[in-house]
Amino acid sequence: MKERGSAFGYRSIAKQSCRKWIWDLICDDEIGDVAMMPSIDGREIFEALERGYQPFQLHVIDRNPAVVATLQRIYPGIKTYGVEVERAFERMTRNGVRLFAAHVDYCSNVSAKMWGSLRRLAIEPCQWDCMLFVTVLRGRESWTNNIRRFMAQKGPAGMFRDLKTRSDMWHSTEIAPTEFDVLRLSMLSMATRRFIDQVHPYKSTNGQTFMTVRFCPLKLDHVNTIMKISGEAAQWQRHVRKNG
Repeated sequence: MKERGSAFGYRSIAKQSCRKWIWDLICDDEIGDVAMMPSIDGREIFEALERGYQPFQLHVIDRNPAVVATLQRIYPGIKTYGVEVERAFERMTRNGVRLFAAHVDYCSNVSAKMWGSLRRLAIEPCQWDCMLFVTVLRGRESWTNNIRRFMAQKGPAGMFRDLKTRSDMWHSTEIAPTEFDVLRLSMLSMATRRFIDQVHPYKSTNGQTFMTVRFCPLKLDHVNTIMKISGEAAQWQRHVRKNG
């Protein structure tokens, strides 16, 4: 999945509010290695350092090697990966890294490519125990009709009720959850093999809306859950190959 951060950074109040929400949760009780996909201005790196993280604990990912090289000059000591995010996670596994948290910011809508990327990084042991956040664009999906037909058989109706009634799950009073949010979240849950804990939607300065999803940590005693979600994900993958 060849996605990377904005060339100009994200400086809106809404984005900073979401960034603060993420790091408040990450830094709630302890500190460990964290993977992130910051924009060229490196504000997420600055946020981590301000909260007591050391540069060597930060694993910075961008598919453009020039971007991570620039960030490394600005923040000496950080660990950088100038490759696609799933390849960066593979490399962390090979190097024996065990992440405490990870924020995967795709900067785009849910798609078959994104789903495949999440599927690949979700099997990497480096992130099994970590607090995982994924940020996606709400809207512009080309697969809406196909996924709606697929999910009609699965129908996580309880999730939609939770999004509308649980203020601790949907962190916004200005942006209401929709049926399509349930579809997006269902696909992200299947791709990551994790349950969804909280969702933070926000609007950018150009009017686009995004959502950052916090997933429950994947514990090793969740074998039955992993098998169930993996089975559904495999079914969806066959559906995509057949219908495009």
